[in-house]
Amino acid sequence: MAELLAGAALGAVFGELLKIVSDTIPRCVNFKETLAHLSTTLTRLGPKIQEIQKLNNELGRPKEELESLLISTMRNGKQLVLQCSQTRFKYLSNLTRPYYERKLQALIKSLERFITIDLQVQMAIDQKESLHLNRKAVSLLRKFCSAKAKENATASSSHSMSTPVLEVVNESEQEEQSELLLSAPNDSMTSLEKSSTNGIDANAVTHKKKEVIVRGGFLSVTVISAENLPALDLMGKSDPFVVLTLRKAKSKAETIHKTKVVNNCLNPSWNQAFDFVVEDGLHDELIVEVWDHDTIGKDDFMGRCTLSLKRVIHEEEYEGRFKLVCAERFGAESSYLKLHLKWMHQPTHSDSNFLPSFSNDLELKPVGILKVKLMQAKELTNEHTFRKPELFVVLHMQASGEKGKESETINNDLNPIWNENFEFSVTDVSTEHLMVEVYDSNHLRSSKLIGCAEIRLSELQPGKVKYVWSKLEPLENQRDNKIRGQVHVELLYCPLDKQFAPNYSGVLSVTVISAEDLPALDLMRKSDPFVVLTLRKAKLKEEIRNTTRVVNQSLDPIWNQKFAYDVEDGLHDMVIAEVWDKDPFGKDDYIGRCILSLTKVILEGEYTESFELVGAQSGSLKLHLKWRR
Repeated sequence: MAELLAGAALGAVFGELLKIVSDTIPRCVNFKETLAHLSTTLTRLGPKIQEIQKLNNELGRPKEELESLLISTMRNGKQLVLQCSQTRFKYLSNLTRPYYERKLQALIKSLERFITIDLQVQMAIDQKESLHLNRKAVSLLRKFCSAKAKENATASSSHSMSTPVLEVVNESEQEEQSELLLSAPNDSMTSLEKSSTNGIDANAVTHKKKEVIVRGGFLSVTVISAENLPALDLMGKSDPFVVLTLRKAKSKAETIHKTKVVNNCLNPSWNQAFDFVVEDGLHDELIVEVWDHDTIGKDDFMGRCTLSLKRVIHEEEYEGRFKLVCAERFGAESSYLKLHLKWMHQPTHSDSNFLPSFSNDLELKPVGILKVKLMQAKELTNEHTFRKPELFVVLHMQASGEKGKESETINNDLNPIWNENFEFSVTDVSTEHLMVEVYDSNHLRSSKLIGCAEIRLSELQPGKVKYVWSKLEPLENQRDNKIRGQVHVELLYCPLDKQFAPNYSGVLSVTVISAEDLPALDLMRKSDPFVVLTLRKAKLKEEIRNTTRVVNQSLDPIWNQKFAYDVEDGLHDMVIAEVWDKDPFGKDDYIGRCILSLTKVILEGEYTESFELVGAQSGSLKLHLKWRR
C-alpha cells in the first residue's frame, strides 16, 4: 500500500504509519485487535487518497490542499503507535491501558470519518471543478462551430448552384480545439464533444438528450416532529423515538440512525438531523419507523413510512408530512411524521441542462399492476394463554407511498384462511418489495405485530403466477429467535404494456394422484388415508365436496381419481384438499391440508404439482389441475 503513495509527503507519512502498525501488531498482545482494526482502516484509506491525488494532478491543484487534511492526524497516530510499541504491556496498570485504548480508538474514528465524509466531499469538489471545465469547453466549442456554420451558410448563398459544403478547419484552429477538449477528463467527454472531434456539426446534436447517471450522493434527513401518535402506555401517553434506515439496493447494506426518546408525549418534537451516504439514489430507499420506548420489556411498534429518494434528488430539498402506515390500528385516527430532506448529488456526465432531461426518470409512473391473493398462514404464535387471537394482515408496497391495505379479521385460528385479493401499482419492479405484516388485534393496549415478511418483486416473471410461503420475521429492533409462523400469498405481476384478461368461468378438473411421506397415525405405524376435495364458492357462500377412496395401510398412497367442478368465479373461488386417516372405531383423524387458488390453472391451462400439507408433521399431496372454458 505504501508504494501506491510513494513520492508525496502524505504518501510518505501514510507508508510509515502503516509499516509501524504492521510491525507492532505481533508484539502488542493487549492491543492486537485494536491495531488490526487500525490497519484495516488504513488499507481502505489508501486507494481513496490515490484517487484524489490523481484528480488534483489532472486539475492542476496543489498537493498541499489534500495533505493538510491528513498529515497532522497521521503524524500524531505514528507517535501514539510508537509509544504503544515501546511500552512493556505486561506491566500496564488498569488506568494506563484504557488510556492508550481510548487514544487508538479516537485515531481510528478520525480516519474513518475522513473516509466517509471528508474524502467524499473532497471528491465531490474535484468532480464539480472537472464538470465546470467540461462545460466551459462545450460552450467554447459550440461558439466555434456556430461561427463556422454561419461562414459556410454565407459562402453557400453566394453560389448560384447549391452544392454540399465541406467544412475545413485550419491547423491552428485544430490545435486550439484539441487543447480545449483535453482540458477536461477523458472519461467525462460528452457526445457533443466526440461528434465535433469527428467533423460533425455541433448544431446537429445540440438538442440530443444526454445521459446522466446518479452514482451516489449525500442525504441529510431532519426528523422535525410527529402528530397525533397513538397512546400505547397505560397512562394514556407514549415515549416515542424514530428509527431511520437507509436500505441500499446494490450492496444490500443498511445504515441506521435513532433519535432521542421524548417521554410522555403524543406530539413530540425532535429536530435532529442525520446524514447518509447514498450509493444509488434511484434505487435506495429510506424507511422511517416510530417506536414507543418501554423501560421494561420490548419497545412497541407505532407506525412507519417508506420514502423513495427520487423526489429529493430532483428537487434537492423539500419538507413534508408523511402519514404513518399501521398507526390507525393502535387507536389514532391518522398519525403524521414531519421530515426535512436535503440532497447533494454528484453527476458523472457533463451537461449544462441535465436536470430537465433527468426529471423524466424521476417521475413515479406506474409500469404494472401487482395482483396479490392473501391465501393463508400457518403456525402463528399466540403469546397470551387466556385470550383468543384476532388476526389480520396489512399489505403495502415499500417506497411507493401507497396506503397499506388491510385484510379481514379471523378469530381464534392460528392457521387462518383469508382468500382475499389486493392490487398495487408498481413503479419499479426491480427494486420494490411487498411487505406482509400479521397482527393480533386482541391485545390489552393495541394491536400487536406478530411478524412481517418481505417479498422482492424482482423474483417475479410477468404473467406467471408464483406461490410464496414466507417466514414471518420481527422488525429491525426486535431481532430474536422466536418462531412466528409463515404466511402464504399468490403473486401475479401484470405489466401495463401487456394484456391479461382471463375468463374466470369454466370447468375445473382436479386429479388426486398420490401422497408421499404421510405421518403414521395407527398403532401399526401405518395410516389409512383418503382425500376430501372442497370447492369453496365465494359468491354463493357454498361448498362442493368430493371424497376419494381409502387406501389401507399406506404412507405413500396412490389414488389417480378425477373430479370435475363448474366454476363461475375463478378469481375468488378456491380448492381445499384435506387428507384424513380413516378410523373404523371412532372419528377419522385429520392429517393436513393444502389450499389452491384457481388463478394459475386459468392462465396456464393445466399443471401438475406437489403441495406441502399444512398442519401435518410431514407429507405432500400431488395433484393435477386442468381448466376448460
